[in-house]
Amino acid sequence: MNLTDVTGRVTGVLSSRFLLVSYLPVLAGALPLVVLVWAGAPGGAPDFSGAWETAGSLGIGESLVLVLALLVPAFLLQSLQLSLHTLWREGPPWPWWRRRRSALWRGRREELAEQARLPADFPSLGPAERDAATARAWPAASRLNRRFPPAGT
Repeated sequence: MNLTDVTGRVTGVLSSRFLLVSYLPVLAGALPLVVLVWAGAPGGAPDFSGAWETAGSLGIGESLVLVLALLVPAFLLQSLQLSLHTLWREGPPWPWWRRRRSALWRGRREELAEQARLPADFPSLGPAERDAATARAWPAASRLNRRFPPAGT
């Protein structure tokens, strides 16, 4: 193994692209969580003045430990970035999970289609009954069209 190969990989990991793609999003995503924990969110109503006091009382060493604690997972998870993105986008690769998810969506689509269906005797209904049936079916039809768009749109 050549030493330039190793240094090339290390400088690639510490590049500005890696900073923008991995470090910055992890820090931006973790900052609100850290503030909420400092505000006491897990135990009760958050008190952001307490979070401000905690952040203000941090020393240089504590701040450095906090930044390192947030950056180490970003550094370790960088090699898994594509796999994690695929998992987030498509779900787990297990066949039973995909069948279950497909069955849930199919059931939801059928439920919305049933709610959106107008009664069979719709043409023979009076104006008030037609308006009521349409008012009941319209929101479900809108949700059905938004969540399960027709093919070709």
